[in-house]
Amino acid sequence: MRRLRLKKLNMSQILTQMFKFAYRKEPISNFVLIVGAVDAVIGSLGNHGALLGLGLGLVSVAIALRWQSIQRRRAVILDEPNAPIRYLPPAPTIDLSPRQDTR
Repeated sequence: MRRLRLKKLNMSQILTQMFKFAYRKEPISNFVLIVGAVDAVIGSLGNHGALLGLGLGLVSVAIALRWQSIQRRRAVILDEPNAPIRYLPPAPTIDLSPRQDTR
């Protein structure tokens, strides 16, 4: 019997995979979230209230952007769940019945 070998990942590899997954899904809101979180951490550690406030504001903006995109996706899914996606306008109908000559 073969045993599955699981890769041991260190913390930096786990964080890298999490960031890659997050950026693929929502690149703009995740960028704002990470910048805001870094600003908040630097502001709190460095005892800079303005930077902390800026970071918390950016984090809240990122959460609002993410929430808005999730709501937009849900609205599209709920409007027409089984409707096919049409990329071209409907073509005029073509009559394929056999012709009858009137000669």
